[in-house]
Amino acid sequence: MGVRPFAIVWPAVALNERDWIRFLFAGSNYVECDNSKLEVAEANSLYVVNTNCVPLRTIAPSFYQSARRYSSVGLLHLSDEWFGEDYTYYSNFSFVIRTHHSRHLERDGILTIPLGLPNDVPRDGMGRIASERPNQWCFLGNQSTGSRPEMLQAFAKSASANFNLTDRISKSEYYEVLRNTQFCPSPMGNVMLETWRTYESIECGCIPLVERRSRLDYYRELFGNHPIPTFIDWEEARRFTERIRRSAVDLNALQSEVFSWWQKEKLSLQQKVHDFVGAGLAGTYGAGMREFHFYSRPWRNVWQYNELLKHHSAPAVWRRVLNKLQRTLLGY
Repeated sequence: MGVRPFAIVWPAVALNERDWIRFLFAGSNYVECDNSKLEVAEANSLYVVNTNCVPLRTIAPSFYQSARRYSSVGLLHLSDEWFGEDYTYYSNFSFVIRTHHSRHLERDGILTIPLGLPNDVPRDGMGRIASERPNQWCFLGNQSTGSRPEMLQAFAKSASANFNLTDRISKSEYYEVLRNTQFCPSPMGNVMLETWRTYESIECGCIPLVERRSRLDYYRELFGNHPIPTFIDWEEARRFTERIRRSAVDLNALQSEVFSWWQKEKLSLQQKVHDFVGAGLAGTYGAGMREFHFYSRPWRNVWQYNELLKHHSAPAVWRRVLNKLQRTLLGY
């Protein structure tokens, strides 16, 4: 990054991504500071914005105007899982790092990073080999949203021991469960396929099982080639786990392959972020970003709904429609 450090400017809210961001910037020359007002941008800075708390449209025009004057102001855009922003605001920045991948936001000056690990996930190795773990699978979370009912119905047919967690437990207790489990089904989150559960599982040496759709192989688009078992159908996923568990050698080899890939991928991400931010602060992407435009309404809404539909299975869409109708009819 050069001799002079840049500033990572945090919002005045608790961020589950703080540890992950610090990990990605390990080895970079930066200082940290807080700025909850976002009224004036300063050069040589990367501003962290959680869109759940501060939508881009609510930030003061003076902040964008001042950011645009410099060639070294970046945006780290978090929690945009609904794809609901007006991305033309990106044109005020020299470069942008964001979570939640979309092909329509792939361009020079915009880097998409994985959700990665939330705060406090233990990072102390793969742990017990898979064949010696007592639980075949585990799941903790809301069991009624997205494609989760189909996942639970499929895995309920498994004859092997399972660990389906319905009660609230502490983070440390949950990670201990993962460290004693072979597989963790990782169905879509609230509205999209990527969830923290995928990365928490791998870090604990538990093999995640992720979804793809007929129009979207999300993790493939995000990472390229990867060894995470990926399925379009949860019955297929269950049959896969039962088949591979018949061979301890194959089971342990898959666990090792997934864990080793993730450790290398994290280091690769560190380097990618390091190089990207260095180029961004040097003004490499500034001219192109100034010309960046996105769909205006109503086309932006059409794009948004199509993007979200690609993440949903048919039952997940129907479940969401019914939930919306229920809320409308009951007035809540």
